[in-house]
Amino acid sequence: MALSLSVSAETATEVMNHLTNTLQRYQAMKIAFELSSSNGQQTQGTMTLSGKRFVWVTKDLSTWFDGKVQWTYQPQAGEISITEPTEEEVAESNPLTILNSWSQNYTAKTKTSTKNAYTLTLTPKAKGSDVKSAEVVISTGDWLPKSMTLTMGNGVKVDIKVTSFHKLTPPSKSVFQCDLKKYPAATVIDLR
Repeated sequence: MALSLSVSAETATEVMNHLTNTLQRYQAMKIAFELSSSNGQQTQGTMTLSGKRFVWVTKDLSTWFDGKVQWTYQPQAGEISITEPTEEEVAESNPLTILNSWSQNYTAKTKTSTKNAYTLTLTPKAKGSDVKSAEVVISTGDWLPKSMTLTMGNGVKVDIKVTSFHKLTPPSKSVFQCDLKKYPAATVIDLR
């Protein structure tokens, strides 16, 4: 009984602070996920993260971001695009950036809470954001995200379910850069 009373006493801000502190303690992590959207997209993949850097891999798309430059490989198109994305563009490629930058860019409100999880709604502070809202389910056992539902400005909903979460030894920076030699047949489009 005391546990559920202390859990329900957490504010949305405190829950998000627990989450971001936990993510920061994991200097590097690998996440397996399932993604589906209201426009019919379904895929599974993995994401390796370390600080602002990440690698997102699915059968349809691979994205590397080294903190400044982003490479996106689309196997069906046979193209690798290279950009220096804005913060909002990075959030489109890696929805977890929303969680790390929530206090600057979003307002958090508790939707539901149980002894096992919180469901919070994040609403952007700035008008015109590409993300209209984000609903995140956070486990009270480890303070890690279990799922996220993003509602985009165009009305499309994207559901991400975390299927596993592993702490890693921080990999070298080269892991977060596309090795173009591995894709000799790909057309490289440098938009920097």
